[in-house]
Amino acid sequence: MKYLFFTFLLFLMVNYAYTQGEIISNNIYQYSGRLGIGNSTAEYLLDIKSDAGYYGEHPRQFIQLHNINNSNTSSVSMNFLSGTENNIAGGSIGVCAYSYEGNPKLKGFTYLYSQYSGLALRAVGERGVIKFNTQGNGDEFERMRIDSVGNIGIGTTNPKAKLQVTNGDIFISDISKGIIMKSPDGNCWRGVLDNTGNLTFSTIDCPDEEYLGIINSSSDESEIVIYPNPAQNEIMIELAKRNGVAEYKIYTVSGHLVDNGFISSNLNKINISSLPSGNYIMNVYSVDGHQFANKKIVKE
Repeated sequence: MKYLFFTFLLFLMVNYAYTQGEIISNNIYQYSGRLGIGNSTAEYLLDIKSDAGYYGEHPRQFIQLHNINNSNTSSVSMNFLSGTENNIAGGSIGVCAYSYEGNPKLKGFTYLYSQYSGLALRAVGERGVIKFNTQGNGDEFERMRIDSVGNIGIGTTNPKAKLQVTNGDIFISDISKGIIMKSPDGNCWRGVLDNTGNLTFSTIDCPDEEYLGIINSSSDESEIVIYPNPAQNEIMIELAKRNGVAEYKIYTVSGHLVDNGFISSNLNKINISSLPSGNYIMNVYSVDGHQFANKKIVKE
């Protein structure tokens, strides 16, 4: 009886071990539906483990994809997909052969590709940095970095400002472009060089206004008509190309909402007497929340 009991117990142990882990080939294992290479208890769907040194007998390159096609469409990539149907997103990492003609600018290049929202590079932690090297791997080949607090350094590994350039020049080839600075009153100024080498400044729309959707278009092209502008106490506004009700919102140039309400296709009067003098942004939205027009307002 005791012999039968131990025989049955041994059978259960062997059967359990077989269902949990199975040797497929030398150093290749199946474990609970996961494949392990060099790892008999794989934790992931594909789990590769090896004691790899430099080059030679035990290479550090654990996975290699090699497309031996030599045509002008030769490339190889690893694709990634997440989700299904309307929730799907995808991307890939790939290499194009030197003969690649699908996009000649990618000949011989390794590329990162995102089909949907874009690419996100993350280096988390207090010491997390993103480095860009060319020609070599050593520190002397580092060309640019973004440090852990968001400072960008070009030619330096220790940037002390949002943008620091060391041992190099900044070349602006377009004479109509230059340096943009915001004065304490909220106005923006662009400094450019004239043909005599003198720096001159002129007022422009602030870049943060462009972020909020400012469109510098003529009254004929605009969806709304506003007058007078500049104004002191009141502005008149009407929808030039739409019927029905719309919502307006007035923002400061720094993005703070200071007034909002509803307007119709008829002539509307908006009181702005309580607003401090300066530049403002009016965005106009349809009833479903879609922004279809915007305008810069100057309060005198």
